[in-house]
Amino acid sequence: MAGRVYWVTFAVLMLHFALTFILYQDPFSSILATDNVVPIVALVVSGTCIKLNRTRFWGVSRIVFLATWIFIVNIFPVIFLGVWKPAYVIYPILCLASTLMVHLLFSIHAERTYFFSSLAICFIMSVFSFDFLKYYDKNQFYNDLGFHLESLRNLNIVFWVFLNLMLISLYRVLRSANEEIQLKNQEIEKLNQDLQAKVNERTQQLQERNQRLQAYAYTNAHILRAPLSRILGLLNLMYKSEDPEEAKKIKQHLEESARELDNVIRQSSAELERNTDK
Repeated sequence: MAGRVYWVTFAVLMLHFALTFILYQDPFSSILATDNVVPIVALVVSGTCIKLNRTRFWGVSRIVFLATWIFIVNIFPVIFLGVWKPAYVIYPILCLASTLMVHLLFSIHAERTYFFSSLAICFIMSVFSFDFLKYYDKNQFYNDLGFHLESLRNLNIVFWVFLNLMLISLYRVLRSANEEIQLKNQEIEKLNQDLQAKVNERTQQLQERNQRLQAYAYTNAHILRAPLSRILGLLNLMYKSEDPEEAKKIKQHLEESARELDNVIRQSSAELERNTDK
């Protein structure tokens, strides 16, 4: 998430400078003007954080980005640009924006120390935001607001707490849903692995059975051929023989060969049943 924040910030600032370059007659002077000091610093910092993120300095990049964000958004405008009347409404919103940035940069579970430390800083800024503005309000605009600052401060604190509780609750719901999805994916992956193992096992069994059947068919073709050849030969002799005694002997040999063929067929059938049962 932090990497996306850096890239979005970098892209928005590049768009800002591109529009400045297109719209102004003297673009280089406009880009280097005092008003663009903050965008230039933000662009350099976001680019630096992208580089730090790529070199695995994740914690450093987040701290640098958040510190720069708070300075540019919450401190620099008040100290160096002064306080104007709408600032008493806009500044608390900017403090909430910094709080939102904490949620985007740090994880409440993996980076508790960074998360709660940064959140505490943002809470202090929200609580004392109006005191900070009054200190730098040289024109004393707070006297012309028409409402009590303490009431606005209390409302700001309540809204800050509500916003953070909502964000933390949302994060927990999303994290729970993500964990459930990961668990389901692991179960599906395990089922796929088990199914693949069963398919591989069944395929191996079929291959082995096919090999046994091929060997059986090859062997039995030769075993059956011997008695069958004798029967065919004896029948040929019997048709050609005219001697009754010789025909009688041939019939005896035919009976023996037939019984031998029957035994071979029975043994082959039994062997076939054993091979198909394995």
